[in-house]
Amino acid sequence: LKLRELLVKYLSPTSRVVDFGGGIGGTFINHCDLVSIGQHWTVIEQPSFVKAGKELAQSYEMPIEFYSTLTEISWLVDIIIISSVLQYLPEPYLILDQILELNPQFIIIDRTAFIDMGNELWWAQDEPTYYGAPISYPICPLLEKRVLASLKGYQIIDRWQNPFDPQQPAHRGLLLSRCA
Repeated sequence: LKLRELLVKYLSPTSRVVDFGGGIGGTFINHCDLVSIGQHWTVIEQPSFVKAGKELAQSYEMPIEFYSTLTEISWLVDIIIISSVLQYLPEPYLILDQILELNPQFIIIDRTAFIDMGNELWWAQDEPTYYGAPISYPICPLLEKRVLASLKGYQIIDRWQNPFDPQQPAHRGLLLSRCA
């Protein structure tokens, strides 16, 4: 929904996009009608996903690259997408520091568990049916003001909540643009 709207608005024919935590290229696949030949798409993921993503990209001749760390990127980045991943990382602020080093024009933080006050504490996220069997895993909702403070040199352009995201803790999205 909102992510597609942002891609329609901000993708250019030569955009260099990094999808951090992008699985095996789901954003690219779901929005392939917006992809043009001059664009450069990269997914950063866990090694097992990188391996599967590379195999998928090769099998279907998709122009997408896969790496396991942001530090492997040595080119300019226009847009970085961080969707439903920061709240699951043990060191999200280290990742945000690495993103700042890439100096993208736009940062899209989507489907992220935020809190407005209190402490960032680990919870157990229970999913009784989504994966076909009950499962739980750790989640740490992030203080939005701390995330924004760590992204020095960026300003908020837009905020949203996806209607399908959890309400507790509140999952929100932010579009940030590099200050001139």
